[in-house]
Amino acid sequence: MTNSARAALAIAGVAVLVFSNSLFGGFVYDDRPIIVENPLVRGRATISQMLASGYWDRGENNSSGGGLYRPLTIWTLAQNWRMGGGSAFIFHLFNLIIHAAASVLVLFLLWRFGLSLPSSVAGALAFAVLPVHVEAVAWTVGRAEALGALFFFAAWLLLHQSSAPNKILAGLFCYMLALLSKESSATLPAALVLGEIYARRGSLKSLVEKRLPVWIAAFGTLAAYLYWRRCILGSALKTGALYFLNTSKIVAILTMAKFFFRGWLVPIATGLGLCADYNRPAFADSSASDMTAWAALALIIAGLVFALRDFVRKKSFWSFAVLLFAALAIPMSNTIVPMGILGADRFEYLPSVAFCFLFALGWERLKKYRAGFAAMILLWSALTVSRNRVWASDETLFSSLAQTAPDNVRVLNGEGISAGRAGRQAEAREYFRRALAADPVQTEAAYNIGKSLFDEGDWRGAKPWFSKLGDKDSLCYLGMIAEREGNLSAAKDYYLRTLEKDPTHPEALYNLGLLNSARRRNP
Repeated sequence: MTNSARAALAIAGVAVLVFSNSLFGGFVYDDRPIIVENPLVRGRATISQMLASGYWDRGENNSSGGGLYRPLTIWTLAQNWRMGGGSAFIFHLFNLIIHAAASVLVLFLLWRFGLSLPSSVAGALAFAVLPVHVEAVAWTVGRAEALGALFFFAAWLLLHQSSAPNKILAGLFCYMLALLSKESSATLPAALVLGEIYARRGSLKSLVEKRLPVWIAAFGTLAAYLYWRRCILGSALKTGALYFLNTSKIVAILTMAKFFFRGWLVPIATGLGLCADYNRPAFADSSASDMTAWAALALIIAGLVFALRDFVRKKSFWSFAVLLFAALAIPMSNTIVPMGILGADRFEYLPSVAFCFLFALGWERLKKYRAGFAAMILLWSALTVSRNRVWASDETLFSSLAQTAPDNVRVLNGEGISAGRAGRQAEAREYFRRALAADPVQTEAAYNIGKSLFDEGDWRGAKPWFSKLGDKDSLCYLGMIAEREGNLSAAKDYYLRTLEKDPTHPEALYNLGLLNSARRRNP
């Protein structure tokens, strides 16, 4: 067995060991709508149905899918459901295998870019154990991040400096698979161009002449994906409700500049301050008079300018890694592609590879500090093992979030759902109202208030809440309320509208069947 093969096995083994206690967690939070209650996952949906559905569609027609499109991720979840009969263990095991494979590919990326095998191993080990990766690995639906990164790394390895047609075609195919797994994979062409400029031996002009067809093919693959995405979701770039909906562009930029240090650099480098979702008001917006935010923005710009200058003049590996981090982070920055949340640990899975590049460079150049680098790997490993427990259940997740972001909309909704399941409906509605007050544009809390009132028998009180929404479940509830009001024609209309969005909606089908049967008996 070669040294590189031994290194690959060791890295995969460490990844499995560090994340092994995540295997015994259950389905947590968004796992339920995306997996447990999703006909595309639980049923016998075809690949064409998945390709025609948004991530949150659950087989609905004419839906935006929450602005997300990840059919390959949904397909893998469906296969896991069939393999394990709905056992969460199979899903977690598959996540762990994906992460271990991605960590091995990081080893070969580092080696491909000229680092020694020991330094490449150090960087890949860092990727394998980083605590910021827990959400993408230990949380079942975090899979999109790891799956997208796995195909991203495979495509990059195949395309980098390759002139063989079969390798180029295989690389473009892997790139499309990455895009169908997670939207952030769109940054591959930028990584490819940066990497080939860094690794070039001749002039930039000769490189462009030689590699331009491959670069065009990569960008063409992205264009084809965006066109298809627009056909399915109605938009090439929109990703759902906007976090900065009612704020100016400068406020968004300043807030993200400040968040870059608190929500990105600190969690990646230290494994501390991790938070599943930064929803309002977990991180305050920065105003134009916020000098700390301006200083953060100035520091980011200065760092990028310095790195770009050094990259152009010297092609140093550190400047390549810094520019790579910027390129991979852009889709999650809320500056070019607006998103529904400020940030989350899972968003850092792919960009963190650039941090691991820097870690590997430090191992190679700062030999007398290698004991410190090794200690960091051990510390990250311990933090990861501990962090895995957070994703074991809803209770452990919400308990953790309540400490890191007590007014987080995700926490408030989760606490409300838990209270409702325990029969404390009044307490549940109070949590939902607090969530709605924190973020008036989000709809989950409004739906939950209506459902809580309906479950208690107050269907008149529930009606205004469902009437504000247009999703299929709210329409079905409005149909049931119309039945109670004696307005059967309105009830039928609501059920039919529900089925327009989701032809397999069980409650709507059942209630419509009963309604039609009653009409036949009493013409």
